Amino acid sequence: MTSVDVVIAEDDASMRALLALAVRRAGFDPIACATGTELLSTLEAARERGRPPALIVSDNRMPGLTGLAVASTIRSWGWYVPFVLVTAFPDDRLNAEAAELQVDEVLGKPVSMQAVTRAIERLIRTSWRTCPWCGDVVERGECDDCRPTGTWCADRDIGGSD
Repeated sequence: MTSVDVVIAEDDASMRALLALAVRRAGFDPIACATGTELLSTLEAARERGRPPALIVSDNRMPGLTGLAVASTIRSWGWYVPFVLVTAFPDDRLNAEAAELQVDEVLGKPVSMQAVTRAIERLIRTSWRTCPWCGDVVERGECDDCRPTGTWCADRDIGGSD
């Protein structure tokens, strides 16, 4: 089975460790970044590999780039990876900008590990699943093993043939 990466970005080391623990407890592999610039570099590398993460959890105010700036950039690539924004300064303007960028959830600090874990599990469950045909973790029914056959995993009859 393909592992599912969750990229987290938080400039506070103790909060970054808490987010990574929440990701692990939800059963996924965390990739941790300390700045908005590092987050964007990590996502650019994933883009070059053709393998977006399953989810992004990002602080908003970080050195380099804000979480919203990174969300704007990846949306301009055509990526609609689930995105959780964590902020100590939630307000109506930030919520409106986040909604415009299709940020899935805005969590205010202090945030509990339970709230982060629930958001991760809910968002990944709605956008990623295990392919019933080949067993890979796939996004919205697309599967590299099944794609060459011309059918999507979601379109296949598990007990039948193509």
